[in-house]
Amino acid sequence: MKERKSERVNERKRACVSYLLFRSFTLSLFITLSAFAQEREGVGPENRYYPVQDLRSEAQVYDESVKSYVPFIDELHEDVTAISVFVDLESNRHYKLLLSEGQNGYLFINAALKRKLVANRWLVLDIDSLYRVYRQPQLFLTLYGSPGLGSKQVLIGYPKSSAQKPVVLADDLLSVRPRQFSVYTNFFGLGLLFLLATH
Repeated sequence: MKERKSERVNERKRACVSYLLFRSFTLSLFITLSAFAQEREGVGPENRYYPVQDLRSEAQVYDESVKSYVPFIDELHEDVTAISVFVDLESNRHYKLLLSEGQNGYLFINAALKRKLVANRWLVLDIDSLYRVYRQPQLFLTLYGSPGLGSKQVLIGYPKSSAQKPVVLADDLLSVRPRQFSVYTNFFGLGLLFLLATH
């Protein structure tokens, strides 16, 4: 008697857990689909580029105490004026590198001064051209200018086409279609026909 009660309790617990898992899955699916249903906003000069990757999350600063580059942390490095990132050229072919600085600053590529950055003006570099010039899979970029990371922008983007319609992701990503049935319902009969034909 006690065993039956404990089995019923266990079955109810399993049913409750499976119901909660199903509810959490459907809720997360709904949230994901609603996030994708929004129109993608542009970045860069005049918002003419689709964002591919924001490299600010991979920012590094040089730490004198360890004589090496360490990840950028807001609380520790808010007054640092030089921020560095690695740009993977091979994985980002056909994209553009979009750079912006809040104050007048400088752009260093592989520790060599390459260009002066004008405050609040976008600099667009073609990644294919950078790959042809430097012949390296990665570049080491350093932006020198305003302190911290707040006013710096280091993005990889894809240019919007003028003939292209705006990309709107609808929430009908999962479409239900009727299943198409084959003439052969099982492969055992098909295998027998094959054996009959070959022998």
